[in-house]
Amino acid sequence: MNFKSIFTLFLAGLTAAAPAVLPVEPREVAPIDTTLEVREPAALESRAVTKVEFASITASGAGCPSGSYTVTISSNRDVGTIAFRSYNTNLGGVTTKDCTVTLTLTYPSGCTSGNLQAAYHGFVQVDSGATGRVTASYTSSTGNSANPPDSTFSGGVWAPGNQWSRIDIAPAKVINRSPNDATVTARAATRLTLTRTNNNAGGSLVADDITFSIINQSRNSNWQTCT
Repeated sequence: MNFKSIFTLFLAGLTAAAPAVLPVEPREVAPIDTTLEVREPAALESRAVTKVEFASITASGAGCPSGSYTVTISSNRDVGTIAFRSYNTNLGGVTTKDCTVTLTLTYPSGCTSGNLQAAYHGFVQVDSGATGRVTASYTSSTGNSANPPDSTFSGGVWAPGNQWSRIDIAPAKVINRSPNDATVTARAATRLTLTRTNNNAGGSLVADDITFSIINQSRNSNWQTCT
C-alpha cells in the first residue's frame, strides 16, 4: 500500500469519527405572566371586651394645659395614670388651679357594676396660718356621679413639707343593652387651693399624679335581660 492510499484511509477514519452536528429545532417559549394578583388584606382579629378598659385619658385646665402632662395606660388597659408637671399652687403666686381629667372607657355588652377609683399623690408644705385644700368631683355620660369630701392640710406635719395622698371612689355601673361594646366618658374635676389667715404664713400644694382603675367589677353578660 502506497503513501497516498494510507493518507486517504487516515482521512476517512477522521471523517467517520467526527460527531454529527444537527440543527437545533426552535422551541416555543411560554410568555411570562406579568399580571399581579390582587390580595385581600387579612382580616384583623376582633378582640372581645370582657371587662371595663381605658381607651384614652386627656386633661385640660390651668393646672394641666396641653403638653404639661403624660399618660400611661397598662398593657391590659385596666389602669391609667396621668402625671403632671405644672399642677401646683403657692402662696407667693397662683393660689388656685383646676384640672379636669377626661377618661374614655370601653364597656362590654351586658350590665357591668364597679367603682372608679382615683388615687392621688403629691407634696404639700403649709404653715399653721394657712390651709391647703384638694377638691374633686366625678361625673359620667351614663349619669354616675360622686362628690367626695375635700382633703385639707394646715400646720403640724404639713408645716415642714410632706407627701400627701388620697383615694376617691365613684360609682361606675353601666347597663349596656347591646351586643356591641359601649363607649363611656367619665370626668374628674379637680382643684388645688391655698388660703391663709396669717399674712406671714407660707405654703405650696402640688399634685404629682392620679392613677385611675375600675375596681370590684362584676358583670351579667346577658345584655337582653340584665338590669
